[in-house]
Amino acid sequence: MLKHKVVPGLSMVCAVMLASAPSMSLAQNAPAPFAKCAACHTVKAGARSGLGPNLSGVVGRKAGSVSDFKYSAVLKDKPFVWTPQQLDAFLTKPAATVPGTKMIFGGISDPRERKTIIDFLGRQ
Repeated sequence: MLKHKVVPGLSMVCAVMLASAPSMSLAQNAPAPFAKCAACHTVKAGARSGLGPNLSGVVGRKAGSVSDFKYSAVLKDKPFVWTPQQLDAFLTKPAATVPGTKMIFGGISDPRERKTIIDFLGRQ
């Protein structure tokens, strides 16, 4: 039988870190609906991309153009700019808007949540 060494307070520290992990990756002024995005994306200017590309400056940016992120070929080769309308369509159903995207996210059905996220991204 294996014996585990118990370190006093370690489980509490781990619990606090896990509970605060999503908020640590959120920008200070991020709206609540952006928490769905923050699991994979950052919005801090100049920060490295994570599981998803950095979204700082995404509104008005050419799709697939963040240099430190490896996009799916289908998104990298898409000839469009991320406008609020394009982001709205993509956030509604990513795989339907850009078939073959690597983004494994089902989408956001609530138009108010999408607008909140897009408005926030427009200020980043």
